[in-house]
Amino acid sequence: MKFPNPPLWPCSNQKMNSRQHPGIYIHVPFCVSKCIHCDFYSEAGLSLVPAWLKGLGQEMLLYRNLFSAFDTLYVGGGTPTALGEDQLGRLFEMARRSFAFTDDHEITVEANPNDITAGKLAALRECGVNRISLGVQSFDDHELAFLRRRHTAREAEQALELIGRSGIAGLGVDL
Repeated sequence: MKFPNPPLWPCSNQKMNSRQHPGIYIHVPFCVSKCIHCDFYSEAGLSLVPAWLKGLGQEMLLYRNLFSAFDTLYVGGGTPTALGEDQLGRLFEMARRSFAFTDDHEITVEANPNDITAGKLAALRECGVNRISLGVQSFDDHELAFLRRRHTAREAEQALELIGRSGIAGLGVDL
């Protein structure tokens, strides 16, 4: 039996045209608490963040010259916004020193509604973040309690209001 040739996808050996660039994902493996539905690796607690940031910076330097410009930086987790503003600033600074980005790149950060404050949003915007992926999961307080989420429906609504006023135009909501 002869099988048809598969289509050439950007991840195959096909040459990428000049308008296509790779994206980079940074996994922040820390949360304040663990949700029962989450299968991603994370540590409940923030005591290891300084050592992790140091190791991440060293690893970024190892890959520094292996890539052309990235068009996407996605910071997920865990809960990246559990990190302090200074720690987030350091993470983005290390990424900018280690990697090149296209002029129109997107920077997305996953966030928990409890972590959203005007100050944190201003810090994220200053770091170049132009999209937030907000982990709401539900607007029903009973469901949120069952999932062991740290926020209430009202706190999720308040976070959405703050994001709307922050100047960060891109928004995704996990439900």
